[in-house]
Amino acid sequence: MGVSEVIVGNVCSLCAMVSDSISSTRRKHSQIMLIQCLSQVFYGAGPIVLRGYSGAAQNAVAILRNLAATRKWQYRIVE
Repeated sequence: MGVSEVIVGNVCSLCAMVSDSISSTRRKHSQIMLIQCLSQVFYGAGPIVLRGYSGAAQNAVAILRNLAATRKWQYRIVE
């Protein structure tokens, strides 16, 4: 793994942290969740660049969870 990959991975993490900070300034639940989805995309891109695929899979699940919360799917009863 080269130095440039490490830098790109860290820049992805920095973008994720910045978007997390932006989401904390929002008042509407849907805006918070959508910005956090963007944040999870950045958090997922970092491990892919750094070849940490289990971390990327975990972030993919977090994106699905946030999208479900945005659409209020987690409140439906499953029979």
